[in-house]
Amino acid sequence: MKKVFAGLSVAVGLAVGLPQQAHAVNWQKLADAAASHSYGNEQGTQPGRAATSADAPFFAQTQGIKFAKGSFYPADPATDPDAQALEKAPRIVDVSFGPSQPHVTVLIAYSNYYGPVGTHIALTDAQHKVLWESEAPEIRILPTENAGVHDFASALSYPGWVINRWQPASHTWSKFTSVGTPF
Repeated sequence: MKKVFAGLSVAVGLAVGLPQQAHAVNWQKLADAAASHSYGNEQGTQPGRAATSADAPFFAQTQGIKFAKGSFYPADPATDPDAQALEKAPRIVDVSFGPSQPHVTVLIAYSNYYGPVGTHIALTDAQHKVLWESEAPEIRILPTENAGVHDFASALSYPGWVINRWQPASHTWSKFTSVGTPF
């Protein structure tokens, strides 16, 4: 009986001590399924509300959307003489990214200035700190999360997604992985 128990103890100890294979996440499937939680590619609809001059603080720290001379620009007109005022005011949408980040402001601007993508998206917190921004056609909030904050997929100008994960230490999202891309 002692030999059987000893043998079982070693077998259980080895099984518990071995690394477990993590459940693989099908990021492409999650991004495809999250179409109803999408911002930036509204196909003619207008999400949230149009930004006004009172919203200038939201754009103070963004790189791709600036407020100057009473208008919104895709770049600072003081440093980029080619920057023309946006034809339409950027959109502002308040979104919850989970219990640890319930109040994120999504800023969306559309312009040919942004190249083939045509859209610039920035995410800011209540203090207007930029948590993430990029020229992306759209973002989709995913059900997965890190530290109580949802991951999101940012679309590329060609078929593919960058999966962005919350980084608590830097208080920002950063690239976690990508799908449908060569990198």
